[in-house]
Formats: sequence, structure tokens, C-alpha cells
Amino acid sequence: MEESKRFKKKKSFKILLVIIGIILYLFGLAIGVGFIIKEVIIPELKPISVEEVKDSVVMIKTYNEHNQEYGQGSGFSFKESNVIITNFHVLAGAKRIEIITDDGQTYNIENIKIFDKKNDLALIEGNFELKPVAYTSAHNMSEKDEITTISSPQGAFNTISQGTIRKIYQDATEILVSIEQGSSGGAVLNKKGRIFAIIVAKLSLDTNENLAINIDLAEILYNKYKNDKYAIIENNPDDIHSFQPNIFDDKDGNELTIMDKWSKNKTKVYQPNSLVTFNNLTSGYSIFNQAMIKKNDDFSKIYLGLSSAKKILVVDYYKYLKAYDQWWFSEDNIEFDETVNLRKDKIEDWSDEQLLIDLGVMERYQLAILGAITRDLIYYEDFVTAVKGLPIEEGKKGILLLTFGDNEPRELSNKQNNLIKEFISKALNNDEEKIPKVLKRLGY
Repeated sequence: MEESKRFKKKKSFKILLVIIGIILYLFGLAIGVGFIIKEVIIPELKPISVEEVKDSVVMIKTYNEHNQEYGQGSGFSFKESNVIITNFHVLAGAKRIEIITDDGQTYNIENIKIFDKKNDLALIEGNFELKPVAYTSAHNMSEKDEITTISSPQGAFNTISQGTIRKIYQDATEILVSIEQGSSGGAVLNKKGRIFAIIVAKLSLDTNENLAINIDLAEILYNKYKNDKYAIIENNPDDIHSFQPNIFDDKDGNELTIMDKWSKNKTKVYQPNSLVTFNNLTSGYSIFNQAMIKKNDDFSKIYLGLSSAKKILVVDYYKYLKAYDQWWFSEDNIEFDETVNLRKDKIEDWSDEQLLIDLGVMERYQLAILGAITRDLIYYEDFVTAVKGLPIEEGKKGILLLTFGDNEPRELSNKQNNLIKEFISKALNNDEEKIPKVLKRLGY
């Protein structure tokens, strides 16, 4: 009997423990559910004001090797209080970077944490504290949804614009909203104030069609940074040269050509070890300088002897010359619309630059150097002296006098005219149809 009583007491005690355990479990579950509702669901449902988001959006200013301001864009605090997400192209070429916050404070950027040129994104870090924005996947959005953008078009700080979604793709979203240069890197918000995309480019000059990168890609980039899935680029010749494009080919000179050591890094994202390194990688001026040093020919020696101001002219002119035969320089590209009419199909309509390049009189980089040398010459005699000093054959010099020098064949010697005709025949492989057209174009 006593044993039976002990068994019943023991059983009752176990049941009591089970009941207490269930109560505690339910109590903990209720607390957990309440926490999720309070911290996750309610905040997600609660609209965020545009003014609150503006506190996290910044203007970005970039400065070149000569400490001249040359670029401006937008960005916003992402994931961490001292981290900004923006477009790669907003930063490209920068030697120094500043951000200006909504309260008017200016901060120097300490480093670039990681960049992804293919997807046009970069994370930068500085000594500031901003509230990271709330965001949502672009794939939670729908076509024709109303949106708001915050950016600094043409330097108009943190301007708010209203629009709608036109189309959503896997990695990008087409938006219908008014933006201008300087909006790149700006925030695209849904009606609840959550950012779902990053402004990247205009799609049309005549309409409000624009493109934004889905915030999902920014999250992927951040995760690659946190998990060390990137390559560090050191500021040494091997790293820099292996990363840079061959600027002397006819391909898209704006694309980085990744060599062997970088192709092993399948993530295709990078971290420069300093802003100096980033400038050497992405600045047209730095890239051209390094390419000239590496080329080490007669023209590069002329270039390296120029003043800094003249070198800048060379690079600007070279970019212009690279434009005419590349598909991405077109009338739809607002940055380079001055080059629309540079390339012509008919020989009679060739510009001087196109004629010189297509005939092989001068390569683009050589022509850019000549352009900078003669830019501020007033007297014709000085131009002739500059041409005579070029390390090219006499027939080519004669063609330069007929084009840039505005000479006529009768002003040249018989020997010069004969050398010009010999060069043209050789350059055009004795093409009986083209040769007369080129000669006529030169005034013969």
C-alpha cells in the first residue's frame, strides 16, 4: 500500500512538472510572438516618413588627382551606421571623396570597403553615424506602384520626386520619375518608406524613363564583404597593371580587363587597400599616365614631358576620340552626346579626326597628344614646327598640314604631295574607289 501511494505521488509530481513546463513554454512562446510582432511586424507595417529617410541619404562629391571637384552623386546609409551604398561610377576616378549629410555636415571617406563594377555598386566607410535605412526586396513591388526618390540632381541637395514603377527585372527596375545628373546612387522608396532600389542611370533624354539597381544586389554585395569574399588590390605595379584595361585597343575602354590573377576570384568584387589605389585603378588620368610609362615610345616621352594641365587635355581628348567607334556612345547617352556626329560612313563626310585615325596617320593616343600640344597655339608657324617635331614619317606630316593646318596641296612642295599620295595608296591598299575620294577630301 505504501509503495502504491509513493507511486501515485511520483506520478502526480511528474504530471505537475509537465503542466508547469507547458505553461512556461506557452508563456515563452507568447513573449517570443509578442516580441516579433512588436519588433518586426509592427515596424514593417508602420510607414516611415520621407523626412526620416532623408536623414540617411547623402550627397557625394569626388575630387581628382589635382584636388579639383569633378563628380557628384548620391548614396545612403546601409546596414551599418558608418557605411554608405552608392554606384561604382559615382566614385570612379576619385582621389578624395566627401559626403554631405542632410544636416549639412561634411565627412571625408576613409576607404572603399568593396566595389562591384559589373553591377555598378560600391560600399564606402567614414567617420560618421547615420541611421541605416529600412529596405525591402524589389520583388515585393509591382508594376505601376507609386514610388518616391531622394537624390541630389545637379547638386540640388536631397530632392524628393514622385513617380511609378514601369517594369521589374531580376536585378533592376525601370522607374518613371524625374531625375538628372547627380541622382546616381539615390534612394528609391515604396509608399511605406522602404528603399527597394538605387538610382543608376537615365534611359531616355526625352522622357522620365530611368533605371535603378535592385537593393537585393546591395545586400548580396554587403554579405560578400562580411564574409571576406573579395580580392584585395594592393598599390603595386603588378596588381594595378593586371587590373587595368588595354587603352590602346578598339574595345570598350571603360571596361576593366581582368587578367589571370583576378579571374580566379569568381566573386568579381574587390577592395582597394587605399583611395590612392582606387584612383590608380579607375581614373582615366592615372590609367593613361601609367599606360604611357609602360608604352615607353617616342610619343609617350613627349607626353610625359608635358605640364599637368596639358596632360589633362590629352586624356580628355583621348576619351573623346575613343568615343566614335563604340556602341555605348550614342545619342541615347547624355554624357557623350557631343560625339554623336563624329563617326561618318561616307569618306566625304569624315571629320579630320576620323580621317587621320582610319588612314593610320596617327593612333588615338598620338592624336590626343598632338591636340593638347597645339591647343593654345596662335600662329600657323608654331603649328608647323610642332608637326615637324613629331616622330612620324613625312607623308603623315603632310596630311596633318592638310587637315589640322588647313593647308591646300598647292601650298606644299611636290615632294610632300608625292609622299602624301604614296602613303594614302599604301594605307588604302590601292583601292581605286576610295583613293580618289580621300584625295578629294584633302583638297586634291
